[in-house]
Amino acid sequence: MGGSSLTAGIVSIIPLSRKFTLTTSVQAGAMAFGASNNPSDDAAPRPYNYGLGPMVKLEARLAHQSLGTISAGFERFDIVTIEGTIPEPDEAFDHLNIVKARWAVPIVGGFGLRAGYALYLRRTRFEGLPSVARNLSQIGLSVFYNF
Repeated sequence: MGGSSLTAGIVSIIPLSRKFTLTTSVQAGAMAFGASNNPSDDAAPRPYNYGLGPMVKLEARLAHQSLGTISAGFERFDIVTIEGTIPEPDEAFDHLNIVKARWAVPIVGGFGLRAGYALYLRRTRFEGLPSVARNLSQIGLSVFYNF
């Protein structure tokens, strides 16, 4: 699933002490143009759908000067299909929920290590086709440099 969106949101930065800072953000908006593959019909002449819909993002980050940053987030994207695969459904919805968690630790200089986990939960409902639910987990480890 991918697309272009426009959001508005609020970000708060709360110093908890000299070493701890809590940052939160809430964003809501609309996906002006989104597209996704059609998991119900792989043999269609064009195996993707496109449309528009609402979206929301929530995130919280707790940062410490030497222990690093722990963050958690939730994202929800909904596509109401405008143009889809054959047969043309009157009602077609694609929902994607993403739950993320990361921990980034500074090591030396500007270098650090980041570990993360993401869970993708996708639900599709196309009129005339069976509903599909797919879950995907992602674990990542990376080296970063802040400058």
